[in-house]
Amino acid sequence: MKYRQSIETVARVMLVLIANGLVMAVLTTVEVVAGERTAAATPIVVEPAKSATLPELMATLRDERLVYVGETHTAYGDHLLQLDVLRAMAADAGNLAIGVEWFQARFQPALDDYLADRISEAEFLRDTEYYERWRFDYRLYRPIVRFAKENGIPIIALNADQELTSEIRRVGINGLSDELREALPDEYDFSDKVYEAMLREIFDLHQSEDAQFQRFLEV
Repeated sequence: MKYRQSIETVARVMLVLIANGLVMAVLTTVEVVAGERTAAATPIVVEPAKSATLPELMATLRDERLVYVGETHTAYGDHLLQLDVLRAMAADAGNLAIGVEWFQARFQPALDDYLADRISEAEFLRDTEYYERWRFDYRLYRPIVRFAKENGIPIIALNADQELTSEIRRVGINGLSDELREALPDEYDFSDKVYEAMLREIFDLHQSEDAQFQRFLEV
């Protein structure tokens, strides 16, 4: 991928990127090996509801280098949990970065400019085309972005271009132009049948044609 972000120098990474609102207030961790670009395939799931306190929850995560924090995009409580986890990790970690799907990777320079206080919040939202691309109420995300800004924590824009995902939704990966294919990873793994079943449930709420599900899965 031309716009891959290098996070190899970051000791701990918090990823807030569980897509499509499939996981609500659930954290997962995966093993990360120094020098490797791919994390372990099997995550450890941590359910906050089963932890009596935030310190108890964080004790489970203390030694992890990569933590995924799920969200339902419009659930304010999920974003409050994300902020609590971020604050706790920031207090405990040396180097920390946040990877998010809220911004598409091509807009990393605008994100960097805002975090460095070179542009205003209004300019940042305009330059990342936030309201045209992510569209969810920015007030849900502002506390997290502001905390990162105030504490010098990098935010990594992870999402693929809308133009790419829209075209995959329309014609599938096999129908992409050579130019768009250059933005894709070299390999794909569609072997996770549990995740596929979860996506199928979401898909069936909105669609009826099975032929379109494969494209939905590819996106």
